[in-house]
Amino acid sequence: MGDGGTGLIIDFQGLWNRGSAFFWYYDGFYMFNPKEANGTPTNRSRPNEAIMSVPDQFAVRTGVFKSFEKVHGLGASLGVRIEGIPVHNAFSGSEGLEDLVILSLWSQE
Repeated sequence: MGDGGTGLIIDFQGLWNRGSAFFWYYDGFYMFNPKEANGTPTNRSRPNEAIMSVPDQFAVRTGVFKSFEKVHGLGASLGVRIEGIPVHNAFSGSEGLEDLVILSLWSQE
């Protein structure tokens, strides 16, 4: 992410066959960042927003995939993805500027 931190990532993923040509997929991760802040000033006036933090991050994705049996290797998928930065880190403190960000996207491939 370019925030100056090094984290530990825990992830999961799966793929289930739901019929002859349909599959349900899911995956996600959580990145734990032990560093609280990186020392970069934000130029904001509030004391608790003066330094940039090194936040944890997460993402979860799920959807369905359909393979086209007549054309080997061709398929289409439709799914949703949620990713963000939690307000409080799981293990380190939450010093510095760290706004909750959740992004939800529909993906179509």
